Amino acid sequence: MKKAFDLLNEIGLSYEFHDYKKQGLDADTVKIWLEQIGQDLILNKKGTTWKKLTEQEQQLALSSQAELIQALTTHTSLVKRPVIHQDGQFVVGFDEEKIVESIGYIGTSKNIIPAFRYIAEPLKLEFYLSLILALKYGNEFA
Repeated sequence: MKKAFDLLNEIGLSYEFHDYKKQGLDADTVKIWLEQIGQDLILNKKGTTWKKLTEQEQQLALSSQAELIQALTTHTSLVKRPVIHQDGQFVVGFDEEKIVESIGYIGTSKNIIPAFRYIAEPLKLEFYLSLILALKYGNEFA
């Protein structure tokens, strides 16, 4: 969650954090998530909470949507985090590129151009300055 908070703060996007581990999760919200996102993205089968459930409890949770909703509202740690909802789009789990893409932001230091992800910051700055000069004054100044 810290990575998601840091990214949203870096972008300057205001957000409302609902800590469903502490505040709970209502069945209607889970139903919407399952219908719009799907159980494969929402249900965290890799986490310790899922692994601590007995095989019978796991099978029961997967037997119907109602049972899965019951499991997700009872054991909120079964929900993959974060769930980010913006303008009708959802991003589940921390995926920086998907989060940035979903909110239409093209300005984080890590995601301006995906191919530059592994280039050192000073080189990126030099490239962008060269690009700006070339666009503004032509190639002779780049």
